[in-house]
Amino acid sequence: MYTNTLGPTTSEAHLDAIEFQDGTRITYDSNRHALSVTCVGAINLKATTIKLTADAVQITRPVSQSDGDIESEGISVQNHVHPDRAL
Repeated sequence: MYTNTLGPTTSEAHLDAIEFQDGTRITYDSNRHALSVTCVGAINLKATTIKLTADAVQITRPVSQSDGDIESEGISVQNHVHPDRAL
């Protein structure tokens, strides 16, 4: 997959890739069924809902969150108390 402007970025038949002038690269490996995005800047997603379904999610850097609570299996991060520490 390529455009005349960007040109092909790989000669391997199982790889489709787009590489932008700044070095950002989107690659799909049909042998591994894997999509990879390497971005030299920020990635911004805006939607009413974003649903992530995976066998595992790995985050390798600090995470920040604002404007609401986080819940896991009905337990609030902001409002839960540990029974042994309850006043």
